[in-house]
Amino acid sequence: MNRRQFFDCHAETWNTPEDQKKAGRIQKLVDDIQLQKNDRVLDIGCGTGILFPFLQKTVTSGGHVIALDFSSAMIRKARANSPHGISFIQAEAERIPIKDDFFDTAICFSCFPHFADKEKSLLEINRVLKEDGEIHILHTESREEINAIHKKAGGPVSHDRLPQVSEMFTIMTKAGFSGITVQDAKDFYCAKAVKKNKSI
Repeated sequence: MNRRQFFDCHAETWNTPEDQKKAGRIQKLVDDIQLQKNDRVLDIGCGTGILFPFLQKTVTSGGHVIALDFSSAMIRKARANSPHGISFIQAEAERIPIKDDFFDTAICFSCFPHFADKEKSLLEINRVLKEDGEIHILHTESREEINAIHKKAGGPVSHDRLPQVSEMFTIMTKAGFSGITVQDAKDFYCAKAVKKNKSI
């Protein structure tokens, strides 16, 4: 079983009661992004759409949420659960079929460890962000807990890891981001950065 098959097989049971208990933490992480009502937002690794209610509290019909996932089963489940106004793309983070300089914000919620090529993914995310656009890599657990969960799960995700703080700084810088901050706390992980102005 490869990584894509793993997520296809788990799509129907992906969200658990435990996820609902984390709603407060998710809301805080999304609030900290300070989305604007007309923003174009890319929800990368959208899964079954757990972020949709939180995003649409802020992003109105003047903006646009595009949800991306490489698992066709996750996309189907997310589409069935989605409110009006969200668009879907089945693709990998390493190859996003969107023109340059399109999004105001890109969010990777509970998915960054699963990117096969993290540096290439960040370069691609940088490409589709507008100048001064932001990337937010978010989890409702610490790096240590996330990595332990994947190790315990076994199979194709057993070695999927969140990078150490210093490594995250390095790969985000190489991908053309600045203003990088990484917080690895007991009950959340947040790495955020801004696309550099090309004229600088």
